[in-house]
Amino acid sequence: MRKNTLGFGFNPDETEHHFYMVITPDEVEVYERFYWEDGEQVKDLQDKNLILKMEKGKFNKVKSTLKKYMNEEMVKRGDKKGDLKDGAFPIERLLGKEIMVLLWGIEEINTSLIDAAVKSWAGFSNMDLWWIFTRTNAANGYYKNRMGWRKSIKYMLTEDPNGLAEVY
Repeated sequence: MRKNTLGFGFNPDETEHHFYMVITPDEVEVYERFYWEDGEQVKDLQDKNLILKMEKGKFNKVKSTLKKYMNEEMVKRGDKKGDLKDGAFPIERLLGKEIMVLLWGIEEINTSLIDAAVKSWAGFSNMDLWWIFTRTNAANGYYKNRMGWRKSIKYMLTEDPNGLAEVY
C-alpha cells in the first residue's frame, strides 16, 4: 500500500494538484486545486476554482457507481479505499479527471438519462476521459460556464447510437 495517500489516492508529497470534493446534505461541490495545506483546507476553496456544483439528489444517482469505480482504481494503484460520505476530501488528479466527465455529463440532464450516461462513460478508457476532461476544462471548466465542450458531454454520454456501452 502506498503511504501518505489521502481521500481517493491523493499524495501531497507527489503533487499538490488534486480535486477536492465537498459533500453536504444539500449539494456537492468539486474544486480543482493546485495547493495543499496541512490541516484544514481553506486556501483555493474559492469560486474561481469551483468546477462543479450539483444538487445532492442527482449526485446520489451516480454515487455508488463512482465509489465502486474509484475504489477499484485505488486497489489497482495499491491505495486504500475511500468513501463518498458527507464531508470534504481530496481526489488524485487523474482520477478526478475521470469522474468529472461523468459528473459534468449529468449535471443538466433529466435523471431518466443517468443510466445511459453511466453506460457510455464506462465505455471510455482512462486516457479518453483525461483528454475529454482536459479539452473541456480548458474551454469551459468554471462551474457556471456550461456551454461548448462542457455542454457536448451530456450529448456524448446520453446518445449512444449503438447501445453497446456496458453498465459499470
